[in-house]
Amino acid sequence: MATNDLTEAEDFGHVGYLAKSLAHLRAGYPIGELDVPLVLYVAPTQADVDNARHMARILVVRWPDLA
Repeated sequence: MATNDLTEAEDFGHVGYLAKSLAHLRAGYPIGELDVPLVLYVAPTQADVDNARHMARILVVRWPDLA
């Protein structure tokens, strides 16, 4: 059963990274571990994905080169 509606394309892009980072922090892991790829093992919830999409939209508006 899927815990979110993150698409495969989003999973490997900005939205996926943000969603996984939010899930990692929500689970109580230190922010310093976000740069370690294998540490992001907490599955993002739908709220994490929705928040990540919102954050990504704002980032692209402010910094269009990120798109």
